[in-house]
Amino acid sequence: MQALPDDTTNKLVKLFKLLSDGTRLQIIHFLTGVPELNVGNLCDLLEQSQPAVSHHLALLRDASIVDMRRDGKHNFYRLRRSSLAQYQQLVNSLWDGIAAAPPTAQPTENPDPLLPGARSTGTLPTGIEPLGTEPEPGDTLNRLSDELPPSLGDAPPKDEGAASPPSGESGDMPSGEAGEDVA
Repeated sequence: MQALPDDTTNKLVKLFKLLSDGTRLQIIHFLTGVPELNVGNLCDLLEQSQPAVSHHLALLRDASIVDMRRDGKHNFYRLRRSSLAQYQQLVNSLWDGIAAAPPTAQPTENPDPLLPGARSTGTLPTGIEPLGTEPEPGDTLNRLSDELPPSLGDAPPKDEGAASPPSGESGDMPSGEAGEDVA
């Protein structure tokens, strides 16, 4: 496997940074439909100030994406099709490489939402339901209590005459009638 040449990588990074701005994308879009537009036209179309639009145009010009022509007091901008063709070749070669890559195994379950990019082994940990399914009431609690080690799962039954815990201590566990086990 070969790395992209440095100059190709640098050109693609510069292109993608330029295209990551909505205003610059809009400028390119507007210029695709006409031979050229002046800054005032672009300001009206973009509903932005002249300094803001001129800043974006300067960046596009530095990257050789647009050319400028001065006519009196007005600057007219047009797409530089030769540069765009070169960028298109770079992007196409990158996409062709992606398309030619061998397919990867698809996960059998949804990836863990807490670990982006993690792939499932096909089984979910006990007590966790697949997305889109609703457990029956008490189902998760019952399954978890079934899996407790014997030392924790076989707690002696509560004494019917035992006093209730002080207020505030029982809020973590569900409770039924006084002295009644909930499980």
